[in-house]
Amino acid sequence: MSHTDRTDQGNRERFVVTGPEVLTHKLAAELSAALGRTVAYVDMKPREFAQHLVAQGLPTQFARDVAVLHTEVASGTLARTTTTVADITGRQPARFTDSFAREGSTAAAVIPQVGTH
Repeated sequence: MSHTDRTDQGNRERFVVTGPEVLTHKLAAELSAALGRTVAYVDMKPREFAQHLVAQGLPTQFARDVAVLHTEVASGTLARTTTTVADITGRQPARFTDSFAREGSTAAAVIPQVGTH
């Protein structure tokens, strides 16, 4: 889920941009199938998750923000989809796993191998 602002003729409007499905922890199994290798979900407390992200090279504040977002996703707070992509572009949004599969080696490179974190 992403938020974006658009300004038309001085009017400011906020959009919530999502794909066609709610992303859950089941995404790991879908990514495993799309990438042809095991992707596992590892449950971490927000602080631990942020520290892990910092250790992977993310800036501290960004890592904290991602950890907060992760907590909201895990709690179901963001468990909804919108029609924003179709409304603005006239095209249906792509499924997350389809996008990853389409990106091939680039997608595989951003997901660490099991046991490397």
